[in-house]
Amino acid sequence: MSDEESFQIKSLKVDHNCARNFKFGSLVTYAWIGSHYTKEIVESQKISVRKLRLKVMAKFGNLVEHYGKLWSYGHEILRTNLGSTVKLDMEDGPDGKKYFSKFYCCFQGVKQGWIEGCRRVISLDGCFLKGVCKGELLCAIGRDANDKIYPIAWVVVNVENKQNWKWFLELLIDDLQLNLGNGFSLMSDQHKKRFTGAIYHTLFWRASKATTEHAFKVVMKESETLNPEAHQYLMEKDPKTWSRAFFQTGRCCDAIENGFSESFNAVIVDARKKPIITMLEEIRLYMMDRIYNMKLKGQQWGNHICPEIRDKVNLLKKAQRHYQVLPSGLNQFEVRGAIDAYEVDLERKTCSCRLWQLNGYGCAHSVARISFLNRDVEAYVDNMFSTTTFRKIYNYRIAPMNSSDMWPETNYTPPLPLINRRMPGRPTTKRKKSTTENTGTHRVSKAGKKIRCSICKEIGHNKATCPQRRPQKLNVKKQKKQKVCMNQNAGQGSTSEPQQHEEVEMTPIEMDTTQNDMQVAPTDVESSSVGDFIQYVQFTPPRSYEGDEGVMGEEADVVEEVVVVEQVVQDEEAEEVDPVIQVDNVNVQEVDEVNHNAQVDNGNVQEVAPVNQVQQVCVRPISDILKRIRRRKSERILKMKLGKTISGVDDPGNSKGKALVID
Repeated sequence: MSDEESFQIKSLKVDHNCARNFKFGSLVTYAWIGSHYTKEIVESQKISVRKLRLKVMAKFGNLVEHYGKLWSYGHEILRTNLGSTVKLDMEDGPDGKKYFSKFYCCFQGVKQGWIEGCRRVISLDGCFLKGVCKGELLCAIGRDANDKIYPIAWVVVNVENKQNWKWFLELLIDDLQLNLGNGFSLMSDQHKKRFTGAIYHTLFWRASKATTEHAFKVVMKESETLNPEAHQYLMEKDPKTWSRAFFQTGRCCDAIENGFSESFNAVIVDARKKPIITMLEEIRLYMMDRIYNMKLKGQQWGNHICPEIRDKVNLLKKAQRHYQVLPSGLNQFEVRGAIDAYEVDLERKTCSCRLWQLNGYGCAHSVARISFLNRDVEAYVDNMFSTTTFRKIYNYRIAPMNSSDMWPETNYTPPLPLINRRMPGRPTTKRKKSTTENTGTHRVSKAGKKIRCSICKEIGHNKATCPQRRPQKLNVKKQKKQKVCMNQNAGQGSTSEPQQHEEVEMTPIEMDTTQNDMQVAPTDVESSSVGDFIQYVQFTPPRSYEGDEGVMGEEADVVEEVVVVEQVVQDEEAEEVDPVIQVDNVNVQEVDEVNHNAQVDNGNVQEVAPVNQVQQVCVRPISDILKRIRRRKSERILKMKLGKTISGVDDPGNSKGKALVID
């Protein structure tokens, strides 16, 4: 056994009582469709998804029967959940029939939980239905003691308008016993954006988060200086509805955005794609499961306040180090910061910044004051955030219901499905995230960040636009290498082997004919397109000896090859031709950039035609030419010493270049 792999069973339960998991997803899968519609798919292989969906709905159910069960569904809710509110409204169509208009639902356990402990703030929002059932879903969302969402009521309407919102809010006021609405606040996202830009965005959120009227006026004065129209637009929207500086205290909520409603829309995004009764059932099951799970969590919390509120208080404890506490009385203190100072009263639980009165759990000034006395900060948090309040909220439940075949029958006229109505624009399936939420990207936005140059260390530009940056080299296209090759003229009497061609890069040169030595100077870098390949070449003519008259002229006739140095211009758009130098029996032709018609021949300047065609000429290297001249000179001197008769190409009078003959 020591050499074999084995395992040991430490505990074994033979009898299992575990519940089955029914979360298998949708029952209508591709295998299920294939088993029921194999014949139709084989006969019509190009059938569209839309036609196949219509066939499935026609065989296994249609919307007329689905909407017709709404009366029975509502009565089943009232039977199992006593005290709940269910309303169904119909409207007359153009053909005189009854069509679906609105369906309202609010369970008794949900409304009682909100009355017991939720904060007196309700968020309102609406979203489109994405499936075969058209319309919109309006919902009312509350906030529990742990600062989480608490759906209160929801309604399905044919269209979102003021009339349907009024009908929804009137039923909500009756269920929650709000009377005239005193002491309650409603939040919605009906404010539309008109001015765009980072500056307007920053000023708006500064004004909305200002907790005092003085701070609000300072920000609005900046916006008026920037754009009077934007300032007038915000003031017309009534700052009491969107700025903390004018919010009423005692609500234990300082939120200025409607992200809670959007979070609920994200939860039911899949349910919104299903028929109306299936969607309502999924929302009911979600709420029933959520209330049960929250109740179990609340029983495990033994602390004074809920976990989410404790995290917020801990953040305030970190910010208290920036303030100094100066006592003024037993419960009155002055808390001073670097540029501000506030009055804190522990007896009344107030701070002159008004944030403590708005949120209910404190601000950095109040936490600094409480810590100064070595007291527990959580003891000064409002009872609205206690674990006891949290348990009261989720102490109620939503009762279970029977399946649709056991619903009670009614004698009411069944409503017909909604008439198809095209909504403006294209609705999205993703919810709109709040401005305080993370966008999910890993890159941090550079909006509003000051850019500093890495070269001059100045603010306002980067190194790409820095004026002190060194100029970059021009991105000039590389031209083809100029080929310079040597051709040996195998004339009569020549017994030497032909030499191989050599390729040498050459640059345009200028010939100075005024000096005794042939001096070659480089061309101007700015006027040359190959300035990176500047070369200095100096030609040293052969020395003259005594008794050698006309050595240069005679030996020049010996050179039978033609040496041509020419720059090959590759750019088709170039309008100027670089200087070209042609050496023909020590006759030099030069075409300058300014004067293209100058020719130098033994010191005489003649007019020549400009070079318009690009030529590629095989030339002999200058070093080989000089060696050839010196060798022929040595041979001529040797012949003269031997007393040989000189004729042929060595004869000064020979102009036809005959072969060399030695008698």
